[in-house]
Formats: sequence, C-alpha cells, structure tokens
Amino acid sequence: MENKDVFRHLVGVEREAADLVGEAQKESDRRIDEAKRAGVEAYKTAYESKLKILEAELKEKKEALVAAHDRSVADYEKGLESLAESPEAFSAFVDSLLSTEA
Repeated sequence: MENKDVFRHLVGVEREAADLVGEAQKESDRRIDEAKRAGVEAYKTAYESKLKILEAELKEKKEALVAAHDRSVADYEKGLESLAESPEAFSAFVDSLLSTEA
C-alpha cells in the first residue's frame, strides 16, 4: 500500500507541475502578445510622426519651388515685354545672343 501512496503522490505532483507549466506558458504567451502589440503601436506612432514631419517638409519645399518658378516666369515675361516695347533693346538682345554663340 505504501508504494501506491507514493506513486499517487508523485502522479499528483506531476499533474501540479504540468498545470504550473501550462499556466506559465499561457502567461508567457500573453506577455509576448502584449509586447508585440506595444511594439507595433510604438512603431506606428513613430512612423506617423515622422511621416507628418516629412510631408510638412515636402509641402514647404514644393511651395518654395513653385514660388521660385513663378518668379522666374514672371521675370522672363517682363523681359519679353520690355523687348517688344523697344526695338533697340530687342536688337541689342539678339546681338548679345549672336555674339555669345560665335
């Protein structure tokens, strides 16, 4: 009888150990999942923050380029208008172009 009691006790201890291991595995899985979610959330937050900064910089640079382009076109148009108003200026402009090509 004593051997059976020892065996039952060992089987009980084995069951408790298996239960503890199962609970530890569940807790481990829960913590891993939580850490993954937190990591993904932190990445998304950082990504969105950086994206906003880059989009703002892009918008600013684009606006500066458009403004520079508009100024350049306006200056060119003014130059053309002044040439059309003064035949002497047009002639001088053409001469300057021809002299630089030679």
